[in-house]
Amino acid sequence: MDEHYRTFIQFLVMTGTRFGEATALRIADIDLRARPATARVNKAWKRDRHSRYYVGPTKTAAGKRTIGLNPALVELLIPIAASRSGNDLLFTTTDGGRISHKPFWQHHWVPPVRTAQARGLVKTPRIHDLRHTHASWLVQDGGMSLFAISRRLGHASVRTTEQVYGHLMPQALQDGADATERSIQGIRS
Repeated sequence: MDEHYRTFIQFLVMTGTRFGEATALRIADIDLRARPATARVNKAWKRDRHSRYYVGPTKTAAGKRTIGLNPALVELLIPIAASRSGNDLLFTTTDGGRISHKPFWQHHWVPPVRTAQARGLVKTPRIHDLRHTHASWLVQDGGMSLFAISRRLGHASVRTTEQVYGHLMPQALQDGADATERSIQGIRS
């Protein structure tokens, strides 16, 4: 991965934000001194009917959220935010412009994916798969409720989270069976 974009990619996978949300973040949207540090997601890049880009609302009302940032990510963000104005974009191209999806995908995503495939990667991951990876980590860790994961991802409903990631919760099947077994002990005695 191009060195300039590594922190951006790590931000996507460590926060589960959508590409258009992450690229719309401004320095003022992150608070690296808070405990925990946070990113306030309240906008995203959109296209109007003439295919011109503008900053608008998140995909859903639930997409407007504050995300806690892990310490390793904070360490990566400190040098980026240190000497920049609050109105500056957090992540930019090498010339300071907005990161556009298609050019980023063509020039900075596909080449490292092809390199990884030459070294044995059998899949062809999309940028959006970083969001799925993040959600999968949260589900499989078991430390967060599905409701909390849903809110972190900005899903309009917990049902969306459950439908997309529920298959990653095999322990939930066992937990349900165990709870039922405990509940019927009084009946069987």
